[in-house]
Amino acid sequence: MNTPEDSALAALHSGAGVWLRGAPGSGRSHTLQAISARWPGQRLLLRAPEAWLSTLPDTVLLCIDDAPAGLDRAAFPAGRPVVVAGPRPGAGWDIIDLAALGEDDSVRLFLQHAPGARVSAPLQALARRLGGNPTALIAAAHRWPTERLDAILEDPSPGWPGLRAAYAALTAPEQDALALLSRLPGPVRRTGLVWCGRATGVDGLIAAGWVTVSRPGLCELSPALADAVRPWRPGDITPYTAWFTQAARARVRAWDDSGGSREWLRSGLWPMLWDQSPRPVAPWFFLGWSLSGEAPAALLDALEAAGGAISPLVRARCAARAHQASGDRPAAVAVLTEALAAGTGTARHRALARMELGVAHHRLRHLKAAQADYAAAVDQMEAEGLRRGKMLSLANLAAVDHDRGDHRAALAGYEAAIAEAGMLDAHRLRGIFSSNLGALLLETDALDAARAALQQAARSLSAEPDDRYLAITRVNQAAVELLEGHLEAAESCYREALGLLRDRDPSSAALCHARRGAVAALRGDLDAARQHHDRADALAPQQDPLTVRVAALWRVFLEWQAGDRASALGRRRDALGGEVPLVSTSDEARLVLRLLERHAGQPGEVLVVGPEGAWMRLPGQEQVSVARYVAVARILAHLADRAERQPGAASDADALIEAGWPGEQIVPDAARNRLAVALARLRKLGLRGLLQRTRDGWRVDPDWSVLLLRSEP
Repeated sequence: MNTPEDSALAALHSGAGVWLRGAPGSGRSHTLQAISARWPGQRLLLRAPEAWLSTLPDTVLLCIDDAPAGLDRAAFPAGRPVVVAGPRPGAGWDIIDLAALGEDDSVRLFLQHAPGARVSAPLQALARRLGGNPTALIAAAHRWPTERLDAILEDPSPGWPGLRAAYAALTAPEQDALALLSRLPGPVRRTGLVWCGRATGVDGLIAAGWVTVSRPGLCELSPALADAVRPWRPGDITPYTAWFTQAARARVRAWDDSGGSREWLRSGLWPMLWDQSPRPVAPWFFLGWSLSGEAPAALLDALEAAGGAISPLVRARCAARAHQASGDRPAAVAVLTEALAAGTGTARHRALARMELGVAHHRLRHLKAAQADYAAAVDQMEAEGLRRGKMLSLANLAAVDHDRGDHRAALAGYEAAIAEAGMLDAHRLRGIFSSNLGALLLETDALDAARAALQQAARSLSAEPDDRYLAITRVNQAAVELLEGHLEAAESCYREALGLLRDRDPSSAALCHARRGAVAALRGDLDAARQHHDRADALAPQQDPLTVRVAALWRVFLEWQAGDRASALGRRRDALGGEVPLVSTSDEARLVLRLLERHAGQPGEVLVVGPEGAWMRLPGQEQVSVARYVAVARILAHLADRAERQPGAASDADALIEAGWPGEQIVPDAARNRLAVALARLRKLGLRGLLQRTRDGWRVDPDWSVLLLRSEP
């Protein structure tokens, strides 16, 4: 008798698309994984159809789990093997219906994953209780033999096979309260839920076993449910229960959008987390809760109202978080600096505040100050035994190296942080560090490795409700697509990032609109590009000068495509110049210029000079090699760099001789003869009409736009 896997594989080998349909608990994900494991070629797990899939070999199996309802086979390239799992298929699929495993099959599946186990009455009872759910059975088997089977049987956490159905049966207020509780660390006061308007239904949750009363007045998720719905905690059933996190995220987001954050902070925060919690407000704010909309101002109001009930250092940390969320980074620096100078607070809070001051300096691109703060935080956290905080500070030091362009040091730092996060089972932090590593790898042109690191980051971050960092990962994935010339895929990533941000982080949202403006310009849709850039300008906080400058830099593509080459190159020149060049402190600025060089390095209306003067191209002409004339190439690079940075400025003979023959001791007359020969060679190679002699020396005609590439396009 053929199994569903056999039937699916037979259909896939014939080029069909297979949809695994089944109710919750029917093992859709498990069956998809089994099919993927038996596929003879490569497999690719997707989140949604992408345009670039048509470039893959026909032997690659495309897989989507929890596919959106109504997804059609036509969304994928014809003839490619595709297998998806979901409850409601679209058109064009070979549908395989899945049923829950029978008791005998459940027992066999358990025994496959629990070597040494024997069929027994408790095992059969467990199989019945788990209702044939493959993921729940495997999760229980993974606990064997470290735990007695009867202990597993008494613990409802391995699967809760009816979890989805039970959740769906809850009332809307019960689901709201449950979603909030799943986002908070530790017990919360029921009075706070009342004041927030989210207490209705808590009694029903307690009666159903979803919530327990830890001590009078305090409630929390039951331990069994907490293990199931908090995927950042170790557990084998995350694939089965990740949907709960998504549901909680959606409900909390909807509540935030309707003013929930404001009400939570103004009326629920202090009685819930301040009065009776041994670790007051800090854990709540620094475990990823996003402040959005009116919430930052509401938090500052609540801090003011709390008065002396809050220690100055904790007050400063919370206020800095609010300032950061609203884009006022100088205010965050000021409040943390003042609190640390006062010398109050516990050593633990001082260490954390020092790291947060480093973050505020870092976002302002005060890199020396950020490095000093991070280094001090590492020492303080080591003394306090704060292993995660130390790991995060070390990763932040790597990010400073990254921003400075010290790729080797940054790579070592990120890899060490990822390894440490893996040992600590810190999935969210591992996702953040992997995203940073992906951004570093794409800057070094290791695009395949960058793509792999970013896919790992997305997997880690998708399991936890951290939309901001998942959005950053999508932005980095878009950069890979841009560098490979996949504009549609890049636009899709940027659009998803904006959806995750939902204008919660004005700086990040502004940059996303600026990037989408660049993509629209490169696609030739200049009106859409202008709209995105106008939106970026409106969102960028003026207190955040780095965001303002980088968002403006993305306009180079709109100007270039509109024919305004001079303005585009002027922006590039500004990014390269100044006392502290933007490109020396921002990896995104370096990405913009790299993309511009790739785009502008094609034939056009600009004199393009290759890296180190190795070649040049005039409008409408072929590329001319200069590399074999080493000194001439150096002089060409010098003239092009001067034309970029200071249009119209000339270089005298001494400057050109030093550029062409650096460090050589040459008799003056011989040096001038060499220079004359080199300049004659440049004219002969094509610069006769562009190379000008003035009273101050030689220059490229200032009426020409010049682009000196820093790397090959």
